[in-house]
Amino acid sequence: MIMRCIGKDVYWRVLWLLPVVPLIAGGFTIYVSKIGNRIVQMGLIIVLSAAVVVSGTGMIKAGNFEKVSNRQQVPDEIAMICERINNDRNGNEIRIAADEYASSYIRVYDPALNMAYGRRGAGAVDKNAKKLYQQINAPVPDGKKISKLADLVKCTYVVMMAADENFLSDMESGGYKILGTADSYYIFVCEKYK
Repeated sequence: MIMRCIGKDVYWRVLWLLPVVPLIAGGFTIYVSKIGNRIVQMGLIIVLSAAVVVSGTGMIKAGNFEKVSNRQQVPDEIAMICERINNDRNGNEIRIAADEYASSYIRVYDPALNMAYGRRGAGAVDKNAKKLYQQINAPVPDGKKISKLADLVKCTYVVMMAADENFLSDMESGGYKILGTADSYYIFVCEKYK
């Protein structure tokens, strides 16, 4: 229903939180209205409101937010990655493999950019995609294994930080050439899947 109202290209999972406020307010109202004494009701309202304030987590904390210049409010390096991919793909269906940090923001920036796996590797296309996720997020990623697994999963793009020059040459020899960079991220592309 939400997708019919606001469109398919909107990242709508955040809208699941909208019913929370009326549900809490309704629950408080039902609970407080069962008590007949007005003074007790006022005291209970204060106690319940204080419980919400104390138990909640403040959104504005040091380091939780950064100023960005894109409409989707994702880190600018991710916006640069997505724009570069969108310019290169020419509207074609693609599949992307990226590290955990980048992949979650890529989905927020543009839901049309298909991933080879979901968060923490869940929902992987197949067992090779799960292995690819593990390899990309490994402390020391192996370019030969990543390029081979990305090819098996038919990934058009691989987005990640390169470990060293050997990693870059291993990716190139595996069929993934460098499309560009965005800060510390490399965007690799395999032309046969475009």
